[in-house]
Amino acid sequence: MVNVSEFRTYVTPHLIGVSDMLVDRAIVDAAIEFCEGSLIVAETFDTFTTAIGTPDYDLDAPTGQRVIRVMRAWCDASEMTAMAADDMPLGAYGSVSSSLSRPQAFHEISAGVMGLYPIPDAAYTVTIRAALKPNRNATQLADVLWEGWADTIADGALARLYGQLSQQWGNTALSIVHTQRFRVGINRALIEAHRQFTRAEARISVPRI
Repeated sequence: MVNVSEFRTYVTPHLIGVSDMLVDRAIVDAAIEFCEGSLIVAETFDTFTTAIGTPDYDLDAPTGQRVIRVMRAWCDASEMTAMAADDMPLGAYGSVSSSLSRPQAFHEISAGVMGLYPIPDAAYTVTIRAALKPNRNATQLADVLWEGWADTIADGALARLYGQLSQQWGNTALSIVHTQRFRVGINRALIEAHRQFTRAEARISVPRI
């Protein structure tokens, strides 16, 4: 993780009179939007163990971060299928009266809460890989944002700061320029995240039956 303050060097030289507090706020807000749009920050969580008859599980994101989306999930060594709420079998989810079995699919109930289907009938080990974003009060950002996307995060921060037209540094034209650069960076990162996900899929070995 990298301190938010490190990103200031890409922002403050372009501005006069703006406080570090406002710069840091703009950097974090830009990082959140960047992560939400690109899914470039992803991490494999520590495993957790299911409880019999319990369908829903809170996901403990790393400190200072929140879950955007569960990208993949495994029950023991078997990968589970992602299912949307509308695809869940009628009456088969969310009730302990449903038949219990080894989970074969997962469903995101809300950000950071995952449901398993079928409801576990035993203690299973579950591993997930999820896309993450910073909390609003984050003081550190993921290494990948610093190493590969610091300029893009700065563009997002500058777009916000220049957009504050009531301030002495406000500038509509520059806000538009940096917004465009920021959007291009998000699209590039989204493509890169997709490539990483595809490469990960290619490395999966299919067990013999």
